[in-house]
Amino acid sequence: MGRCVRTGCEPCATIPIVHAVQTPLLRPVAWLLTVGLTLAQAPVAGAQAGAPEATADSTSKRLKSTYDQASAAFQAGKYEEAGRLFDQGFAQSGLPAFQFNAAVAWEKAGNLERAIERYSGYLLGAPKAADAQEIQDRVAALRQAVANQQEAQLQEMRTKGVAIITSKPEGAEIRLDDPNGPLFAQTPFRGTLPPGEHTIHIRAEGYKPESKVLPDNREKMLIAHFSLSEAYFLGHLEVRSNVAGAKVYLERLRDADGNPVEPDPDAAKTAVGRTPFSNQIPPGTYRVRVAKDGYTDWEGEVEVAQGKVRTAKVELQVVDEVLLRLSAKTPESKGAEVRIDRDADPVCVLPCETRLSPGNHKVEVSKKRMKPLRFEVAGNAADLVEVAVDLKPATKRTPAIVTGVLTLGTAATGIAFGIMARRTQSAIQSDLDSGKQLDASDPRAKIGKRNAIIADAMFGATAILGALALYYLLRKKGPPSTGDKVQRNLTLAPGFSTTGVGLVGKVQF
Repeated sequence: MGRCVRTGCEPCATIPIVHAVQTPLLRPVAWLLTVGLTLAQAPVAGAQAGAPEATADSTSKRLKSTYDQASAAFQAGKYEEAGRLFDQGFAQSGLPAFQFNAAVAWEKAGNLERAIERYSGYLLGAPKAADAQEIQDRVAALRQAVANQQEAQLQEMRTKGVAIITSKPEGAEIRLDDPNGPLFAQTPFRGTLPPGEHTIHIRAEGYKPESKVLPDNREKMLIAHFSLSEAYFLGHLEVRSNVAGAKVYLERLRDADGNPVEPDPDAAKTAVGRTPFSNQIPPGTYRVRVAKDGYTDWEGEVEVAQGKVRTAKVELQVVDEVLLRLSAKTPESKGAEVRIDRDADPVCVLPCETRLSPGNHKVEVSKKRMKPLRFEVAGNAADLVEVAVDLKPATKRTPAIVTGVLTLGTAATGIAFGIMARRTQSAIQSDLDSGKQLDASDPRAKIGKRNAIIADAMFGATAILGALALYYLLRKKGPPSTGDKVQRNLTLAPGFSTTGVGLVGKVQF
């Protein structure tokens, strides 16, 4: 009996002894070689048997050739080729050991799903193998690795976005949120911003710095262009408000000479900063809008002169409404209609927001083929109620329709046979009343009795099917639609606790 010392995961091609294998997950197919060498000796032991021995010798040679090729590919690091050849050997012989070596090769090649399939096949072919438990643990670990990898890829897809920031002139410095913070990049910038809303500050030597607020970059492509003005042509604008953090929007109406300027379509929806705001801008007349959730917008015109400081003092008033903001947690929830206080017409379509009067309101979010979500909102002035909606598929009513149709069918059949039985009974009674003598073999009695029995059976089936149809109609299958609700007042500083901020709840139907 010969032995072979293995290094690493290299298959052993010289051992005809199964027990020489010590590493259960990266071992060679010694058992396969045992079978192969046994088959190879068959012609010597029975040379006088003729054609059957020659056939066995040819089969063993082909099988050994396949193994040798697979082993050579494995040792050369060609794991995919080795996996295919070991699979071929298993198809030729049906030996579980071939399937085990194929699993090892596919795992080394990084194809974990195929490795799981081969390990599982090996366990089916050799359920009493000494290392069966170890292989089962290995399969469980590989499945967890596949699940973790898929989860990581899904998370990356959800958070990836694209932002393009350009400026004139190019090479301007980009800083996020803090105009005096660390340098983030230089224009032109093409990449992904960190998650969340950011104020983009652009600065270039000899030019007036500019700022814009960009929304969350996740799952979006954002484009922002800055046309920087030379510093010595600028004036200075300050916007002071009784509410800090309000967004400031600027729309230039006229230049320094009073001539109208071309409207900027992005000016009304892109904030240049937040209060307190202080920045240099080209001289001219501007429409200034200051806005913050929970307060009424302030709007007015200001004139900014070259080299002068213009200060606008803004008083924001608390709104007397409740802001309801609805988002979709799943793609299936998008497009759902939102109704307030059972109104027939929807107020908006998910995702959306609407304003309500203070007090109690009933909200319904519904979509075809989805279970509706109903909940109540009790809000005060300047409250923000945010609900992340997760609609679930509605229970299918096909069984109720099928059983309902069968119910109508059995009921109609029962009525028909009942009428025929009653007519037969009336005909026989009429003959008796007229004094006719009835023969005991009169077939009408038998037919009438049969029709009555069929009618009773149909009515019984109707009762059973009707109850079943009602059950299918009223049952609710599967999880309910839910919504994560957060409520807070926009005019109050948030109160922190060990569990969160504001009022948090969960609604479901």
